[in-house]
Amino acid sequence: MSNRIAELKSQLAEALQERRAVLVAELANLDRELALLNGKPASKSEGKRRGRPPKAARKRAGRPRKAKTGAFADTGELKSLLSKADGKRLNRKGFNDAGYSLKSAIAIAKVNPSAFGHEQNRA
Repeated sequence: MSNRIAELKSQLAEALQERRAVLVAELANLDRELALLNGKPASKSEGKRRGRPPKAARKRAGRPRKAKTGAFADTGELKSLLSKADGKRLNRKGFNDAGYSLKSAIAIAKVNPSAFGHEQNRA
């Protein structure tokens, strides 16, 4: 009797797995059709449910790219930008709006800790 129950459980598990596979494939087809109609994925959690495509494929998906911001040419350029800012401080948005990247500003500040004098810039 217990063998029969184990056998029935096994058959039921196989049937459910097959049914799930069919439904997942159908859902993927519906998502693709919806994406074609709308020009974008059906939901934000789509990548989380069934796994995300490789990074290169996500980049080619037709999403608008962020505008790249430039690097500072020298310390003087960074000083002049900071001197014009309120309180002589800028956040990431301030650097991006001015056309520069925060990463390049931090690199310059770390190289010249005496010029910018903040504790986090001393390595």
